[in-house]
Amino acid sequence: MTSAELTILFVATAFAAFLKSGAGIGAGLFLLPALSLIFDPFKALAATAPLLLLMDIIAVGCHWKRWIAPPVLTVMAGLSVIGVLCGSLAVQHLPANTLKTVIGVIGVTYALSNLLPCRGLHHLTARLPASFAATAIPAYLASFLGGVFNVVNAGSVFYAFSMVHLKLESRVFVATCCVLILISNFVRAVSFFLNGMLPPDLIISALKLIPVIAVFSWLGSRIVARCPPALFRNLVFFLILAMCAKTLLSAF
Repeated sequence: MTSAELTILFVATAFAAFLKSGAGIGAGLFLLPALSLIFDPFKALAATAPLLLLMDIIAVGCHWKRWIAPPVLTVMAGLSVIGVLCGSLAVQHLPANTLKTVIGVIGVTYALSNLLPCRGLHHLTARLPASFAATAIPAYLASFLGGVFNVVNAGSVFYAFSMVHLKLESRVFVATCCVLILISNFVRAVSFFLNGMLPPDLIISALKLIPVIAVFSWLGSRIVARCPPALFRNLVFFLILAMCAKTLLSAF
């Protein structure tokens, strides 16, 4: 790799690690297009697998035991794994632009409904039976979809929805997101390795970046600990909006 390519890899990894530990979401959707500047698309997707897995491990350590209680977390994790397995099968048969369009439309609609004063989506969801809306079922469904779309690094939008629905405090939000994405990224990395998409040299390159990931993950965790809940929630919605708008535009 040239010095310019190494610089891009270093900067992209550092910022993705900061996002991962600071917000719990967005790292994958940022890292994939960044690595596409130096790798072909399929190699870039494969390269994100070990990098994001390492970020997840360190981020979970930074937010150790701050995640949601095990009964709910266990169901969400199980559905997420099922989603990853389904996504791994489906992604081979769906055009990339179709996936990008679906992800973009869902994410932009969800983010805007929470950021704009009209909050139109809330008027629609208010028509759902209160007994259903008050349960964790919407969060469970979002966890499954998070696993499905995490195959193409877009699961964070759905994981964020599940966290917001459960009305979690900022650090619990991030910790739970990190645990769910860690589990789904582990399944994804193993499947990439077994089908030959993830060669050993990419794994070695990722391991060499552990110090960078560790430092910027720590910085991200310190910032989220000092962020007011209302500000944090709005920042998450803006981040989702930016990620999904970018994904939607890239489909055309």
